[in-house]
Amino acid sequence: MKKLFVGLLLGLVLSVSAPARAENQIELALQSTAHSIATASYRVADMLNWKVGDTSTYSIHITGLPIKGSLVKSVTKLEEHAVWLHEVENLIIKKQVVDVLLSTQTGRVLKMITDGKEMPAGGDDHFELISQDFGKVTVPAGTFEAMHIVASNDLTPRIELWANPNDVVLDGTIKQIVFTTGTAIIIELESQKRAPATNADAD
Repeated sequence: MKKLFVGLLLGLVLSVSAPARAENQIELALQSTAHSIATASYRVADMLNWKVGDTSTYSIHITGLPIKGSLVKSVTKLEEHAVWLHEVENLIIKKQVVDVLLSTQTGRVLKMITDGKEMPAGGDDHFELISQDFGKVTVPAGTFEAMHIVASNDLTPRIELWANPNDVVLDGTIKQIVFTTGTAIIIELESQKRAPATNADAD
């Protein structure tokens, strides 16, 4: 079961990075920050049981460069068996807006729109799971218990992810480090907001 959901996590991370293959390494790494899901006990439908208004805000730091930025992810629309995730990546060198339609049944990316242009939804990139463990991680938003996953593929030599879908809104991402040649992109949770519960949620 654990391997299944770790596989879901990495499959989503790497499939989202696929449209950026022609871009530079920094943009590729930033693409791979989206839709990171890690859990050992939840069904896909539970993990993507998001609400319009759910929002998470992250800081972005690129080592070795005076570049800092932000990533804001929020749910904008629900469809039958699908959810729209809106992402704004804002760096000094680039601002990018990405809208992704995710299946709530399988977790797959159904559609991706980057800066108003529809992009390939991503393929089934293979990955290598290096390790996984549990522990605490501290970020600007606080200290959290988290699953820590280390993985790689032929596009990204090392990806580290700390996630907790129970305590962190949306995909549960708390911290992520994407290593590229000569640098690393560090993404840390700054704040989160859950949409208010509705009467329908209580039913």
